[in-house]
Amino acid sequence: MSAMINAVQIFSQNEPKTKLAKLINFPLSRIVIALLFIAPIVALRTVFSYVVLDHLEGNIEIVVHYTEIIISIILLFVAYSYYTKKIEKRPPFELNHSKWLKEFSIGTAIGGGLVVLLVLILAVLGYYKIADLNSSFVLFERIFRYAIGTFIEEIIFTIIIFRLIEEFAGTIVSIVTVSLLFGLMHLGNDNTTIISSFSISFEHVIILAPFVLTRRIWMVWAVHFSWNYFQTAVFGLNNSGMAHGGFIKPLISGPNWVTGGSFGIEGSYISIVLNIVVGVVILWFAIKKRQLVKASWKRK
Repeated sequence: MSAMINAVQIFSQNEPKTKLAKLINFPLSRIVIALLFIAPIVALRTVFSYVVLDHLEGNIEIVVHYTEIIISIILLFVAYSYYTKKIEKRPPFELNHSKWLKEFSIGTAIGGGLVVLLVLILAVLGYYKIADLNSSFVLFERIFRYAIGTFIEEIIFTIIIFRLIEEFAGTIVSIVTVSLLFGLMHLGNDNTTIISSFSISFEHVIILAPFVLTRRIWMVWAVHFSWNYFQTAVFGLNNSGMAHGGFIKPLISGPNWVTGGSFGIEGSYISIVLNIVVGVVILWFAIKKRQLVKASWKRK
């Protein structure tokens, strides 16, 4: 695989002959098929948690749980690679590891850096104060929790749903569609409102833009992972309305439009602006590299 991945390389290379084969190869049909390839692994994790993990305690539970997470990520890589090989008749360029460390590092700097900047702004305004500290073990434990959670979300929403809608309807339509879908998905979270869900939709450009630029999972995964990790594990803020606790026990005050209130900083208007600005800048680089895709009926 080459270091540079172009948008057209992750289109299906299958050339169906029959009507049924053409239906299967239709991008929106492939969303369902691709999800079916990874669904057994996600379901198996749930079953394993109830049957095994819930009955273990102490260090053995920690070791088994972390091992299961690593194995699950590997299996998801294998399952998706098998899907691209069998259904799309091409290599899994999205999982190309030639620049994984560089792209993951840049993504971590972007996601984590935005959270640090937002917390600094709140601290300067007097809205974020450190009340106490929890065990530093949480900083280690949350690496695994957010690694698997964000990886599964990016496989589903970016690598599968976004990519295949994009192949059919183009980059801009896919960004809007998936961003709205991702925001609506959070409506069931604690402390969530319609406005907070729309704020996540606007901010989701920071997740999708790195994929448009690189056409690989690494930077996308890192931005999402580091955002959740720094927001919750480090600074103890709510994540999309959910209170998980973190290393720092903060005292949050100030208006909700600045702090995000009980939803977390994703609901802050400052966060919305910063995420959109950074996301648009990344998209600008993607445009310069001609990585945006037109709708299928407009392409030659």
